[in-house]
Amino acid sequence: MTARLCLALALLAVSSASAQRIFVLDPDHTFGGYIGGTVRAGSLYHQSAILTGGVTAIVVDRRLTVGLEGTALASDIVIHPSPSSRASLRMLYGGVVIAYTVAGELPVHPVLRATVGGGGVRPVRQVFTYPPSLMVLMVDMPVDGPDDAFFVAEPGLGIEATLGPHVRVELSALYRIVMGIATPGLDNLGIGGATVALTAKVGLW
Repeated sequence: MTARLCLALALLAVSSASAQRIFVLDPDHTFGGYIGGTVRAGSLYHQSAILTGGVTAIVVDRRLTVGLEGTALASDIVIHPSPSSRASLRMLYGGVVIAYTVAGELPVHPVLRATVGGGGVRPVRQVFTYPPSLMVLMVDMPVDGPDDAFFVAEPGLGIEATLGPHVRVELSALYRIVMGIATPGLDNLGIGGATVALTAKVGLW
């Protein structure tokens, strides 16, 4: 009985020491942070799409990143809310971004990341007007109804390169998972999909 107790205490001590080595924080760099800009390239409704956005985050122990990210559609994506109508898509989404950096002390290292949040999407029809100056103006007219809100989760895997003490660049492969689309002519699969993201970061790690 005494031998079993000693063995259990020894295992507990070893486990505690291992946990301390894994989770110990670097006292000189416990917290950092960065701001950055992101460009995403992918497709929406079988059309090439460019999305732009920004991110701000804090970094814990050079490994764990927690922040906020926002992304907006920058391309003109044509959709058909009904068989006889034509409209352009407007989309904005964002949420909490969580990332984990593996072997961040190396110049090039992998990053596991995911964004979870929500967004809104709306089709708008384009109306041409002719003012007295004879200049043609294209005006976005909202289709009847409010923005269609949706839930989004965007996990991915990236490769991050350190360009300097305060500059990093990340190239990521992401997949946008969307739920909740209810607008006629739109669907979850059309709004979701795979994207490639390039993010430039300036901060302290």
